[in-house]
Amino acid sequence: MDYRDMLGFPKKPKKSMKEVEKKVAPKSIVPPVTELLKKEFGPLNEWGKVDTGPKRWSSAYTAKDGLTEFERKGGKDSINEVDFEKVKIPSQVKRFLAKFVDSVKSAGLNRIKRSAVLYQVIDALGISPQQLMADIQKIKKEL
Repeated sequence: MDYRDMLGFPKKPKKSMKEVEKKVAPKSIVPPVTELLKKEFGPLNEWGKVDTGPKRWSSAYTAKDGLTEFERKGGKDSINEVDFEKVKIPSQVKRFLAKFVDSVKSAGLNRIKRSAVLYQVIDALGISPQQLMADIQKIKKEL
């Protein structure tokens, strides 16, 4: 005895072979998209198969003086550097700067207090964080 019979469900009529065949989805006559793309553009190139030219560390690259085309044309790496010792500062600023530096040195401040002094100076000058980082990079090159 079937559980459907026990619960009182009506019996389902058995389906003929014609009805079963009708439910089978017909094969599509349109090829899949990937096949269409292969026909249109050819096989896909894998990343590893494409030649990207000589690498910076290869012998073909170093034979050309070791620089990239960007660097040879004077790219961002060739910024006109400034000698900060030779920059003219107004005499009044120079005098107060000397007094300021002397007072900070003689105070014997610890690292946190020196950082607080630098913070207040940078904040008073109104320098943006991006500009500050750029200036620090330039100063590091000089030191």
